[in-house]
Amino acid sequence: MKPSNHFFRSAVLFFIGFVVFLLPATLFAESGNDTKDFSYWFERGALLSVYGNQDAAVGAFRKAIELEPDNAEAHFNLGVAYTEMDEYEKALDAMSRAIELNPDVARYYYGRGWIHVRSGNRYYGMEDMQKAADLSDRYARKFIEEIDPRFMGN
Repeated sequence: MKPSNHFFRSAVLFFIGFVVFLLPATLFAESGNDTKDFSYWFERGALLSVYGNQDAAVGAFRKAIELEPDNAEAHFNLGVAYTEMDEYEKALDAMSRAIELNPDVARYYYGRGWIHVRSGNRYYGMEDMQKAADLSDRYARKFIEEIDPRFMGN
């Protein structure tokens, strides 16, 4: 019986991703290289976040925000990274800034709603989920439809 090549390929791809993207990112995350532009830091933050390196992702998103302070997407992604680190107050600040910059994006409200729910503030979470649903976010609608009202306690 031959061993599965699928597992081996996945392991090799993960290792390559780690060596090429994560290792340099963790070693040089705070190198202060100002020659990089917004797109570089934003994409680096997204990649680091996908691979689970939230500390480095936060650093990259913060650098992107330094370069373009009014970029709502950067604030949104910073909020997501902080949420994954259970730093809810910082996450709420970042997500609220994204909403302030672009109040018509449903997923920003959905994201802030999840932060509220995860941090135990269900009332505000439902308010944001409802706003996201009003802006046609299907995930927010599904969340609202499936939630048991007794669960919402506060």
